[in-house]
Amino acid sequence: MRATYAELVAVDDSDVTHLPDGVDLADAAAIPLVALTGDQLVRLATSVQKGQAVLITGALGSVGRAAVHTAKKIGAQVIAGVRGKELDAARSLSVFGVLAIDDDEAIEKFDLVDAIADTVGGDEPRSLD
Repeated sequence: MRATYAELVAVDDSDVTHLPDGVDLADAAAIPLVALTGDQLVRLATSVQKGQAVLITGALGSVGRAAVHTAKKIGAQVIAGVRGKELDAARSLSVFGVLAIDDDEAIEKFDLVDAIADTVGGDEPRSLD
């Protein structure tokens, strides 16, 4: 191990996983942060429950994808909020619906949801270009 104070560390085998060949250590180290952030956004910040509708903005980003995964696992109806040009890619996430968050008309027609998990930020819808 590099950059540690110990040469060996004892851990339960359930706490580790195999790092696939070709995956950079720094990239692998970032995965838990992204996954936990998306998970906590859905579970703690929105408290969305099975059968409820949740809009996840930035659904194609790293944290957004993690949030989509968690919400689907809970059994929520996930609406992926993305740029208009990304609607087809968002549909590939097998979500309940998609919303172009840079399209004011689409937002005005959009039905209410039970929760919003916002990975984009900002006070109002805006163009993301």
